[in-house]
Amino acid sequence: MNFSVHFDAETLARLNTAVERGGVTRNRVIVRAVQEWLTRNEAEIWPDFLLEHLRNPAPDLD
Repeated sequence: MNFSVHFDAETLARLNTAVERGGVTRNRVIVRAVQEWLTRNEAEIWPDFLLEHLRNPAPDLD
């Protein structure tokens, strides 16, 4: 899927300098950056027993 991304002049200049130095395309850098961001920020799926515990983290002690 294609879409447009608009960068301010300073960011674009920095990106261009970095890709020239690194020998990769701007698209490749952007794809990698998004993939890394998603890895860090996607919600993890927690097991049901842990979700249940978090709903009631201090149950009555018998």
